[in-house]
Amino acid sequence: MKILIVEDYPMNSLILEKILIKEGYEVRVANNGEEGLSRLFASKYDAIITDIMMPKMDGIEFISKIRCNISDPPPILVLTAISSKEIREKALSLGADIYLSKPVSPKEVLDSVEKCIALRNQPINASKINRLEKTHGKSPFIGVFIGASTGGPNALKTLFTDFSYPEA
Repeated sequence: MKILIVEDYPMNSLILEKILIKEGYEVRVANNGEEGLSRLFASKYDAIITDIMMPKMDGIEFISKIRCNISDPPPILVLTAISSKEIREKALSLGADIYLSKPVSPKEVLDSVEKCIALRNQPINASKINRLEKTHGKSPFIGVFIGASTGGPNALKTLFTDFSYPEA
């Protein structure tokens, strides 16, 4: 499994790298969000660990750009010193899968990485999805918004591959 660490503080990235390598993960490090995006465009990763406070591109912008520009984005684990409820909610609403505030133990990091990877590999249970009924005439909705967290665009493709409206 290949993990991307996006962290501007060298000591933090080194500690994370050693924890993950010891458990058999392949690890790459980027020093900021811009560098992280470049690495994501160049190679596939099974999960991302990112800080929030970074130069050039902070973690919030980084998460947003991943979800908007990467067709099959890996799960994102935020690991930061910021414990603000507002920042946590913003990161999660933009597409982070897990948010941890430092300090954390190596076990917490490993458990969270494993949880991220498990979320990515979790199959979609289509039987639990409610079918929409076809409307006649003009729709009262200007648009329909579908929030996809971990599954992202591939989950939506899977969902709508066999999607059909019942005949009226």
